[in-house]
Amino acid sequence: MRPVPAATVAAIALLLLLIGPAQAGSEPAPADDDDSAGDDDSAGDDDSAGDDDDDSAGDDDSAGEHGEPLAQPRAAETVVRAALPWRVVPRAGLRPAAGQGPSQHRLSRRDLEEGAGPLADPAHALHLLPGVNSDQAANAWFLVRGGGRDELNIELDGIRIREFAHLTGIMSVLDSALVRDLALYATSPPAHLGESLSGSLYLSYIDRPHDRFDGRISLDALGLSAHVAVSLDKERKHHLVVGGRQSFLTAYLGAARALGAWDGAATAADYGETFARYRYDASPSSVVRTTFFYSRDRVLLDDINLRHQVLGAAADWRWRYSEGGQLHTTLSHSSNEASEPPGDFSYPHRRSWHDREHRTMLRAVLSEQIGSAGQLRLALGAAVTTLDLRGSFPDSRNIPSWSYLPLAELDGEILQLSSGDTWPELFVSAAGDLPRVLGPLSLQLGLRASLLNRSRRPYASPRIGVVLPLPSGTTIRASAALQHQQRLDPLVVDRDLGNPDLLPERALHLVVGVDQWFPVGLLFKVEGWFKGYDQLVVYAASADSSGGSFINAGTGRALGLEATVGLRRGRVDLRAAFSTLRSTRSTSAGGPIDDAAGDQRYGVDAQAAVLVGGKRRLKISADYSYASGWPISTLQRVAGPTEGTFSWRVSAINDRRLADQHRVSVAIEGSHPFRHWRLRGTIRLSATPAGLGFTEDCPPLADENGDPPQCVPLQFLPALMPWLGLQADW
Repeated sequence: MRPVPAATVAAIALLLLLIGPAQAGSEPAPADDDDSAGDDDSAGDDDSAGDDDDDSAGDDDSAGEHGEPLAQPRAAETVVRAALPWRVVPRAGLRPAAGQGPSQHRLSRRDLEEGAGPLADPAHALHLLPGVNSDQAANAWFLVRGGGRDELNIELDGIRIREFAHLTGIMSVLDSALVRDLALYATSPPAHLGESLSGSLYLSYIDRPHDRFDGRISLDALGLSAHVAVSLDKERKHHLVVGGRQSFLTAYLGAARALGAWDGAATAADYGETFARYRYDASPSSVVRTTFFYSRDRVLLDDINLRHQVLGAAADWRWRYSEGGQLHTTLSHSSNEASEPPGDFSYPHRRSWHDREHRTMLRAVLSEQIGSAGQLRLALGAAVTTLDLRGSFPDSRNIPSWSYLPLAELDGEILQLSSGDTWPELFVSAAGDLPRVLGPLSLQLGLRASLLNRSRRPYASPRIGVVLPLPSGTTIRASAALQHQQRLDPLVVDRDLGNPDLLPERALHLVVGVDQWFPVGLLFKVEGWFKGYDQLVVYAASADSSGGSFINAGTGRALGLEATVGLRRGRVDLRAAFSTLRSTRSTSAGGPIDDAAGDQRYGVDAQAAVLVGGKRRLKISADYSYASGWPISTLQRVAGPTEGTFSWRVSAINDRRLADQHRVSVAIEGSHPFRHWRLRGTIRLSATPAGLGFTEDCPPLADENGDPPQCVPLQFLPALMPWLGLQADW
């Protein structure tokens, strides 16, 4: 996909001046965390009758798609639900996740709500995880351990999502009110999940109410979101969840235009999502769900006309056929589209194109308990993928996928593409968790084999992990994995320009980590990791410059060290993280080495929160983030296609670095419970001293004085931004 034109972010920058910031991130919760952040709004009672009350509105026994079985029924047990959904027990202390491999992070809904970012996007909670690199600005997108933006497989309960962010990156598709939990696998994702070079992000949304009727309405400067979750019958076998989110950005721009602060005649910037799910508990051992998800956004600003949309539907069935066995089948379809549609709107370098992907998948996972705590998982999956490319695309074949470019219109030939391709996929996988195979040593094995894929050649992705807990509170974790990913860039998959015999790109992951837990509630973690890339897709021009082809000649490597320390005790929650990495690529083995786009050398995050008051209804928090500058390419200005316009030519790949970035946020969150609902409000100040993001702007037009444009750092955000948020739960 082509780089975003220069005026996109310049226009959105003005938009941001009208709006404001958000909240700061959190340490991922352990598996036994009650998701409450410690805000005990019990109004005098102790919640003892509802000890599974976790403020999730979707707390259930169905588990996410990570291999967990349905909950076992307890004989002769009576459960009395006295607690309302917002009346929660204090947050559990930090502890190592037993049996979990390295580089795995799980965030609950409350963790995402605590996440901080300039625009209150829950994706910013991911930015504060070790090994996750962001640009410190309002962008929701991120990189994982020096990989590219497209090196992450993203699924929402089986629905594949290629475009994770709205408005060219400003906001994510995440609605924290609907999230049950979120799992980020920086290495070795479960073998039955789709793989990619930098791991998997798996989103699990709620599928039933906590009580019979739950909901939330949330209002902030960007827009409105709401959802309801309801049981449809007295026996609580039928459940429905409906939610949606809609931005106010077009209204902001209209008001600015009416006040004379904005002169764009044809201007729009909108995003939103719609989610619906029906769940049927046929029996204690059988659950059926159907899911619908629709995400859309459009940007019509100055010199850009972009639209994205994701349409997904899924049906899944979980059946516990024995005390220790479960079958989980998923049938899903997803359509991911990015386009610059035709219309009357005109600007320099204007062109029209679309890039559509349709994918239908069937997956079955059989889980069987081994002994008292072990598990064996066998999976079979099949899919049909179709790509449809139409329109005008810039010729970027000579620019490697790991390049990071300023926002600019690139010089060069405009290619007319009109092609489509369909291919089948078939995979099988086997994985096993074997606890205490040798004393306290636990073993995790997995193998994913792709029998059919776009390259029409099979390949295997093995993985192995070990977990060794020691009596001292120390846990040693290590893993090795081989991961693959098909490159689906428009020019690479084009019928005429592409190469149908390309192999999937490949990366070897090695990780070693140590956790140290102290009884006072202190948890220290450190991980060292290495990724070796090969079979990367690059373009090789012919000797006479008359043509060329894409080949699997690229190589690379990335390595790093990450350390985190957290303390959660009583009313206090503290966390600090440090990461360092080095990421490089080359177009051939032994060839010149480039810094990769994700080569963010250093990152520091620190957070602190304290609960105040007898009921702990007031929370005061602060966070600080530092990130060293990313490498960026140098562009040279050339004359544009028409008089008075300019294009930009790449003269060097990732040859220099942007300035380091700092961000500080302070927030006060208060809540007040009523008998049947709760009101919660947040006031936040976020400061980005430089006011810059990790990018530059290279305009296509002369400046206001008539001088030729220059590439300059983009003034992305105001230095100090206030933020207000209000939400009601019932």
